[in-house]
Formats: sequence, structure tokens, C-alpha cells
Amino acid sequence: MSMTALLKGLSSPDLPAGEPSLPEYPRCCWIVLHADIGLPSSGAAADVFTFYVTTPEFVNSELCTQRFQLGKSMIIVKEFSWGDVRAAIVAVLAKCSGDTWDAIATQIGGYAEYEYA
Repeated sequence: MSMTALLKGLSSPDLPAGEPSLPEYPRCCWIVLHADIGLPSSGAAADVFTFYVTTPEFVNSELCTQRFQLGKSMIIVKEFSWGDVRAAIVAVLAKCSGDTWDAIATQIGGYAEYEYA
């Protein structure tokens, strides 16, 4: 039986007040984001996957001093918003399914840093 994962929570060390706080410059930012993801049947239990949310303006500013920017685990948004970030992660989860949590977590790990990888 194929299962899917559920986004159970979001937090960021860069925005310790959490939702609905925003970065000082939502159109030019780099935010570390921790997504608590687990199976719907596991209650509050979840594993942490880390994404890096950034904007084109921030990447452009970094390229003024660096020749390149690498991008694993990145979510690129025009302007930071919790709704857009949540939608991006839910879209990732919709692509990941499996018969075990390990199979699902490995797939999600292709998009994000996984705490147990």
C-alpha cells in the first residue's frame, strides 16, 4: 500500500518568531527553513527536512562577489511568504510516495537535507 507524507510544521532559526513574521527584506533574502514532515498516521511524530528559501534578488547580489551559486535544497521565490513556501513543500510531498517511511523520506531527501541522511 503506497503512503504519502504530510507537512506538520515549519520553523526557521532566521525567523524565530515563526509565522507570520517575515524577513526584513522579503524580496532579497536567504532563509533556512526546517520542515517537520511525517506520515498522517503517526500523530505529531515527524522528521526534520531542511530547505533554503531564497529570492532571485538575493542570488543576483551574491553573484556580484561570487562566480556561482550552488542550489541543492533550495526553494526560489520572488518574495518570501509562508504560503508560497508551504505550497512548494506540499508540491514536493505530492511527488513522493512509497510503501515505507524510509522510501518516502529518501525521495523527499532528493529535494531537501534530511536529518538522518
